[in-house]
Amino acid sequence: MVPEREPRDGRDDRDSVASEVRFGLRARIALAVAVLSLLLSTAVSLTVYTVARSVLVDAREEAASQRAIANATIIGALDLAQTEPRDLEGQLSTLSEVGKPIVVWDGGANTQPLDRNFDVEQLPDSLVDAGLGGEDPTIMRYDSGGETVVAVAVPIPDQDAAFFEVTLLGDIEDALSSIRLALAAAVVGSTVAAAILGYWASRVTIRPLTRVSQAAQSVAAGQLDTRLDYNQVRHDPDLAPLVENFNGMLQALQTRIMRDARFASDVSHELRSPLTTLNAGLQVLDNNREDMPERAQQALDLLEQDLDRFTQL
Repeated sequence: MVPEREPRDGRDDRDSVASEVRFGLRARIALAVAVLSLLLSTAVSLTVYTVARSVLVDAREEAASQRAIANATIIGALDLAQTEPRDLEGQLSTLSEVGKPIVVWDGGANTQPLDRNFDVEQLPDSLVDAGLGGEDPTIMRYDSGGETVVAVAVPIPDQDAAFFEVTLLGDIEDALSSIRLALAAAVVGSTVAAAILGYWASRVTIRPLTRVSQAAQSVAAGQLDTRLDYNQVRHDPDLAPLVENFNGMLQALQTRIMRDARFASDVSHELRSPLTTLNAGLQVLDNNREDMPERAQQALDLLEQDLDRFTQL
């Protein structure tokens, strides 16, 4: 047996339509503008942050490299074996608050630590090898104790040693953190502003559609002379054709309905006279019913029923 299908009351159709259309046109326009603003502002913010970080860090690395080379030149002119670390540090006149000299090291026992907070053991092995075995200065950025630093290794060939200097990037990281917060706030603010602007713009955009809907409701209620004001949009190249075509459609609809009504009135008028004649003749026949055979009386009854129904129509 084939199971009987349960009658549908249209609820499933309404649920499916509601699941498909969750937002109105105005909300979708505002959402689209907000998403576009979010993407653009995020891209601009990332670009600004990347450029700012690159400029600040590159400038700090360039300054650190020049300072380390200058200090290495000063140290290269001294006799490291006869110079105490305190006296050696006093010779470094180009240090800054973020530049920390670590050590002058020849790879052996002749080690001159210049800052107790830093030690050569904290340096990457590859940087130490480049300083002791290379000929050109080497710069490297790495993480030391949770803070990003820039270390420069400058070989001192005349004394078979190397000068290592670390530059702190904590102030730059703080500045970049402030920039990130400012850019994030700008992204959020621009997105909210774009959503509000999009919602307002959508109201202005769909206002003509609202007027069209109201006019359609008026026509459905029987006000066939309803028209949109063409003068309000005559200078708009997009809305003017819409209003003109809509008014033309209403005019054609009104003409068609009036023509149909006039046709029905004319048909009714033309049929009224012969129906009156038929009813009069039928009344004469009905007065002589007793003189007619039984079958003729039955035919007369059928004729009366059909003529009454035709008269009602």
